[in-house]
Amino acid sequence: MLGHRSFSTGRTGRICSDTFHRVFREFAFCNYRQEDLCLVEPFKCPACTPDMLAIAVDGNRKHYRFKKSRGTDEPSLFDGLFIAQDSKVSAFVDKIRSQMTIKSGRDVCGPATFTACRETSHKSRAKVDEEGLQIAVCRHDILLQGLNHYRCEIYAYPMFLQKELAEVANASCFCMDVDCRYWPYLEKMAAKLPPTTD
Repeated sequence: MLGHRSFSTGRTGRICSDTFHRVFREFAFCNYRQEDLCLVEPFKCPACTPDMLAIAVDGNRKHYRFKKSRGTDEPSLFDGLFIAQDSKVSAFVDKIRSQMTIKSGRDVCGPATFTACRETSHKSRAKVDEEGLQIAVCRHDILLQGLNHYRCEIYAYPMFLQKELAEVANASCFCMDVDCRYWPYLEKMAAKLPPTTD
């Protein structure tokens, strides 16, 4: 595609896709810094901020990153801007896990038994580092915040997003695909955790 673009505009040299990708990311970062200086807040819905009607959260476990994949030594340009910092998420998950009693068996929602979300899950022993993403959106499908999955879909992940978004959005409703199981879990954890910190 880049070669065709070069040919159609009369350039003789080829465009290196790796260099083009890096330059585009730096250009996007410069645009972000410009908007930051102009006090434009990213990942805020202009239609429903500050009083959001609903925030919807769902996870997708098909975004794998393998442990052996080569990373980069460069620091992230957008560290913690949209995808929550892994250290904050893991500290929150550890705090939640220390407060709960482990329940065996499968979760049931009506007549159905599901594995979409559970209270506890061990980190995958497969050769993957990250297993997927958990994303929160408003009712206008504007991305609000996300985090990396390391332990399948556990209830602590949407709880982290709910806690983080409660600080910036006055949402009336928090929705997810397994609300019938998440709500009792949330009530149980709210009774165990101090309200001033979480």
